Amino acid sequence: MANKQIIFVVETDEKKKTDDIYINKFIRSYYDLSNNDITIKFVHMGGKTKYKNKTVITKINKLINQNSKGENIVIYCFDTDRIDKEIDDIKFLKEVEEYCKNNLYDLIWFCYEIENVFLGKTISDENKVVEAVKYQRKEVSYDDKLIKNLSIDKNEKKTNNKSNMVLVLNKHLKKKVG
Repeated sequence: MANKQIIFVVETDEKKKTDDIYINKFIRSYYDLSNNDITIKFVHMGGKTKYKNKTVITKINKLINQNSKGENIVIYCFDTDRIDKEIDDIKFLKEVEEYCKNNLYDLIWFCYEIENVFLGKTISDENKVVEAVKYQRKEVSYDDKLIKNLSIDKNEKKTNNKSNMVLVLNKHLKKKVG
């Protein structure tokens, strides 16, 4: 069977890798990766406005070429920031949605930030690494409330602590049984 590679393109930079921690922990806890034909890779944008930067595109294409006989899924991940109040944030998200659609990429959004979704609070930039590492080390229960918050579809209002992550990942991964 061909290898399935899921490439997450995340806002964080290569050094911090905070988004990787939340996404990776959730996937490994909630989805069945036991058949070993699925690999998870990350491409770091180093800021959301760099989503179509040549360096980012080159990294994505390199990973796809390395798995040329397998299935490659590219998923861009973005914080929505203040989409409920800021016209520029609404405009930016629509631009990203169009970009992903045109390139056949999936889009995961976190409202307002990935930390809001997984921790339930905003974290200052200087504390993001510390909080992500704490999250990585602690035992996390993905209860029905969190799963519901991660299963908001694109037509529902993007409100605090919500994401469409489960809806996107369910297209590509099988949930663990039990």
